[in-house]
Amino acid sequence: PVVIEDGGTTTLEPVALHSGAMLRGSVVAAADGTPLVDVRVEAVSDNGVTHASHPPDRAGRFLIGGLEPGTYTVRVVPDDGSPYLEEVLGGARTTDAAVFLEVAAGDVGDADAIELDIGGEIRGHVANGVLNLVGASVELRRVGTDETRTALTNEFGFYTFVGLPADTYIVYVPALHLFHPDVPREEDARHLVIDEGDIFSRADVEGSVQDGCPLPVSEQGFVTGFVDLDLEKVTSATLRLTSDADTLEMALESAEFFTFGCIPRGTYRIGLFTDGPFLPQYHRKVEDPSRATSFAVDADTTDAVDFEPVQGVTVRGTVRGAGGLPLAGARVRLLDRSLAEVTSVLTDELGAYLIDRTPERWGIDAGTFYLLADSVFVSGPDVTPVLLPRMSAEAEASGLVRLTIELPHGPASVEVERSTDAFAGSETPVVVLEDLVGGADGVILNRTDAPPPGVPSWYRLTADDGEREWRVIAGPVVVAAAVMDGFRLTVSPSPWSGWGPIRIELAASGGGAVLGAESGSTSANSSVASGVGPGSLRLFDVGGREVAKIGLDHVGAADPGVSGAKTVASGPATRSDSAVLGALLWSPRDRSGRPLASGVYYLRWSDQSGRERARARWLVLR
Repeated sequence: PVVIEDGGTTTLEPVALHSGAMLRGSVVAAADGTPLVDVRVEAVSDNGVTHASHPPDRAGRFLIGGLEPGTYTVRVVPDDGSPYLEEVLGGARTTDAAVFLEVAAGDVGDADAIELDIGGEIRGHVANGVLNLVGASVELRRVGTDETRTALTNEFGFYTFVGLPADTYIVYVPALHLFHPDVPREEDARHLVIDEGDIFSRADVEGSVQDGCPLPVSEQGFVTGFVDLDLEKVTSATLRLTSDADTLEMALESAEFFTFGCIPRGTYRIGLFTDGPFLPQYHRKVEDPSRATSFAVDADTTDAVDFEPVQGVTVRGTVRGAGGLPLAGARVRLLDRSLAEVTSVLTDELGAYLIDRTPERWGIDAGTFYLLADSVFVSGPDVTPVLLPRMSAEAEASGLVRLTIELPHGPASVEVERSTDAFAGSETPVVVLEDLVGGADGVILNRTDAPPPGVPSWYRLTADDGEREWRVIAGPVVVAAAVMDGFRLTVSPSPWSGWGPIRIELAASGGGAVLGAESGSTSANSSVASGVGPGSLRLFDVGGREVAKIGLDHVGAADPGVSGAKTVASGPATRSDSAVLGALLWSPRDRSGRPLASGVYYLRWSDQSGRERARARWLVLR
């Protein structure tokens, strides 16, 4: 603190600035050495943190100062629309392969000139019949990734993408619902393989408008049906068609017959969604999207897609303080039987509230609920908010249960038990989690459990912060065993903390292939049809991208995807419901040999013919 008296002067001690480290170099074009200025130069430390960023001078030179002593590389990022590719010191594309310089305080690290290469280029023309499509958005999608670039057509209908890394791309024009070359489905789009410096100049897309539809008549599909809905109770209503490649929407104009037109060929699910107190409904008249009926749309009409949406739960009331006066701004929370929050609202100036939707959608499913009112938005010592721990238990397709625990009070000791008799006392509960949670309020824990399949399981949370103890029950939850064609694949531990190997085990009700067996070898137990073979294991992330491949013909081969794989067991082992065909230990790494990031992964085993026979879900929490 600095104290200044009225009319006085306070003299401060000198502030000493320490000498920083500096990086010096230049950015030029690899082709002719021309200085480049339309770029951003970044100093990146060896832990991947960007510490400084600015453009070079007119001669392409840069000097980055004020750095803490340490080890750095230089990354050059071209401006949008530049034909050049991103590059790091040493000529690599990513910092994983960059050259690093170690600089001390007051030192200047001299970097070699960074020479940028010209990337690939894709250009084409977009037309609507005989007319150029001007100002239309064109998407360039990088195959196998989520990366998408966007460009607009000029006054003559032409577009250009420059500075493309070597890879495979497809072109899509949303206004025409067409991919290059003039096809409505993504799987039919032409894959453009581009190398550095390549130019592909005829990625043209042409569509024709027929009664306002960009699809040719032979490609237009229609869906018709009837909707029984009181439109006066809603602000709007929308029909939504979804497929693997596209999502189409149509606003509902009347509560009788509808015609949904201009639909590309494909297999769709259709749902009705309202901005009002009605539950979403899918064809055929189900509220669960997983039970929706899929149907094919071709160049003809699909009839009798009818909807009769159900109005959801509406809860209304008032909140008053201890003196009987209406309490405005109080929060009213709707809790399910496990005390998990469904939704919450604030009271108005009269203390009244109305609950008829969740944060995700309109409509609340029928059920048994609790109401909790607190004054978190109201000042004053006479009203005390009450916050309770919550827990939810959700079954997953892999035979696991996901537990989500929310603790508003911390630190606290946490214990979660599992029971198949609803904790009635006929059995001893199984403890699935014991932990001491520290830190501030608002802690959320996510855990998975593998209960016995096919029977209901309840979970009981006991939380104690040293002053009070709370208990919350969630369930029942029923999970099915993750079995395909009589095979079961398991991964342990799950969740994996990032240390040590994991065990992958394949089991079956009969015999079959052995994980890690040599090519051509067979199991002693061979009651499963021949031809299963050793097969292969592949690891995918939640986006469907293959992260690693574990070949089983020769475990331990020099393959980055099989790093650390080691057979630990083979042959049948008697179980009550299955025989263990084989098991292996694997030190998890992706295809590039890098550690796996936290997240959900899926392991799939395929036999020698390539047919997928078993799968397992696996959780990584580093």
